[in-house]
Amino acid sequence: MKASVIIPVYNDPRVEACILSLLEQDYPKELYEIIVVDNNSNDSTQEVIQRFNVKYVREDRKGSYSARNKGLEIASGDVAAFIDADCVADPHWLSKLLEGFTDPLVGGIGGRILKLEPQTWVQANAEDLAEQQLAPQYLPFHDAPYIVTANAAYRMTVLRMLQGFDARFQSGGDVDLAWRVQAAGFTIVTAPDAIVYHTARETVKGYFKQYFTYAAWHVLLFKKHRQNRGFFTNTYPFSGVGGLLFSVMPSMAMRKLSGKPRAVKKREMYMALVKYVAIICGNLYGAIKYRVLYF
Repeated sequence: MKASVIIPVYNDPRVEACILSLLEQDYPKELYEIIVVDNNSNDSTQEVIQRFNVKYVREDRKGSYSARNKGLEIASGDVAAFIDADCVADPHWLSKLLEGFTDPLVGGIGGRILKLEPQTWVQANAEDLAEQQLAPQYLPFHDAPYIVTANAAYRMTVLRMLQGFDARFQSGGDVDLAWRVQAAGFTIVTAPDAIVYHTARETVKGYFKQYFTYAAWHVLLFKKHRQNRGFFTNTYPFSGVGGLLFSVMPSMAMRKLSGKPRAVKKREMYMALVKYVAIICGNLYGAIKYRVLYF
């Protein structure tokens, strides 16, 4: 089975480490190609990419899903495997990711996503992306699971049939694709042994923006896939904030009784609060922007 590994990148020199990890895969070299799609970078990214024996193509339309679609245009594999520019692949990643395609009903496979060694306290306390994608993920307004394109692979025949990603999405296009794959009669599974290491956001501002963006684009996902539902109430962030508030007093009491600082716990709680507030704000922004009753 031949694979096309597609990496979208915009102004991110970390793509060098990603490419190096892909060149060291234990999958037969003649059975996979690496396609790096430069999403109109204006720094040294192009020079970094062109130092390697990979396919280079440029996509000027903004958005990682436009970039991935561009990669699909020149891909020759039976399967398209996706990874992000800020990720590093385990040497066994590709071979483990492709194993599940022996089942003809499997349309997409998601691998495990672990955090790279943290460099800041924000990264150390950030939530794992997609809960490490040990299992398919769900959004509360839809009953089908999804996988994220930081570590995912799809049959090329299915991607061609569905015409790739919906490039209207700046975030959430991987969710939309997974749902459409399942609507076409294929299944989505995960491969926990297919591991990539992902760089968590370095700052609180970056972490807030990450979840704000997710939440805002989830509103557009709801609008596209709501199946005659007129509105949706996302109780998740509100219950999360409530849970944090109820845990503050016991945590303070334990700290006072033990006489020991619990800085790590405080940082975990703070980062969780940042996430929940970002989701609430992102949902509100998305509801206004896309004119949908989503709150």
